[in-house]
Amino acid sequence: MPLQRRLPKRGFNSYLKKDVAEITVTQLNLINTTEVDVLLLKQLGVISKKTSIVKVIGNGEILKPYVIRGIRVSKSVDAAIQRAGGKSRITRVITCPNNLSLSNKPTLWNNLDFRRRVVFLLCALIVFRIGVHVPVPGVDAAGLARSYSNSSGSGILGLLNMFSGGALERFSIFAIGIMPYISASIIMQLAVEVIPKLKELKKEGDVGRKAITKYTRIGTVILATVQSLFAASVVIQQGVVVIDRIEFYISAISCLVGGTLFLMWLGEQITERGIGNGISLLITAGIVSTFPVSAIQIVEAISRGDVVKSLLIVLSILALIVAIVFFESALRKIPVNYARGQNLNYSNSSTHIPLKLNMSGVIPPIFASKFNRLSCF
Repeated sequence: MPLQRRLPKRGFNSYLKKDVAEITVTQLNLINTTEVDVLLLKQLGVISKKTSIVKVIGNGEILKPYVIRGIRVSKSVDAAIQRAGGKSRITRVITCPNNLSLSNKPTLWNNLDFRRRVVFLLCALIVFRIGVHVPVPGVDAAGLARSYSNSSGSGILGLLNMFSGGALERFSIFAIGIMPYISASIIMQLAVEVIPKLKELKKEGDVGRKAITKYTRIGTVILATVQSLFAASVVIQQGVVVIDRIEFYISAISCLVGGTLFLMWLGEQITERGIGNGISLLITAGIVSTFPVSAIQIVEAISRGDVVKSLLIVLSILALIVAIVFFESALRKIPVNYARGQNLNYSNSSTHIPLKLNMSGVIPPIFASKFNRLSCF
């Protein structure tokens, strides 16, 4: 059948069309309550349930001090409402799915799902910060803090301690953080491109993705166990363990591996039920938690007279942030030209392929930090 015969003969039904209803001042005066909105008019049967936009028209006096919400009014009706001691909140479009009245400028916070995700994210970050202060059993916390500040507080351990949000210097259950999971993910990404069986598994869709995720978690457990063993050995060398050595090894490895697996699960829950990438947010929360201490140190340096040094530090940090943003957003536009024909008239059309300058992101420095961490142990 030709296309013109398949088209509807009476036009299309627009999905954007809104049902508009008009009520008069006389109908408004028959309402006993002083607060009037679209939902009340539907309940009283003044308008149909499908109506989304209502307007009050007509001349005459308003008998009660009505408070009109979410309903359009004419200028004469608005003046009559003001004379009666009421007020009208005029809105242009009713955007609530249940046809309830809202403000004429809906915000993102009015979205219930968005609010739930924000609350879940905040609760997850609070749980993360609480776990940072839960120590592994059998360690003298004060002695460990003194040993950490005297030996390696400014080296590679200091950098890893910043990533963990201060958990490493406290030797808490989150001391090794989420880094084993990130390392396992990087190793799996490299293995998928090298090992043929994993490459075929990747092409199987959702089933292959679940299998790769399973292997990544197994790799996380192995790496977390190895790192926990090295971390427990370092703590024993510091002489701050107050229980038997074998008992400390068992408790430390169990707590550290369990803490890493919990952070892995928490990051996946934030990704699914929160906002953004959960693993990245946990790392960011750990870094941001060190800002107050750094700010206090800068203020103390300024009070001691090191104003120039403090300003140089602040300016260096700002310059580093600007440089990171610049390189992350930098891309090379590769031009692509092709011919486009229509009705035997050919014209040239051009576009471009965006090629990022830093396509690997932060994966190389994170992967390299693992070797530095093994060397420091």
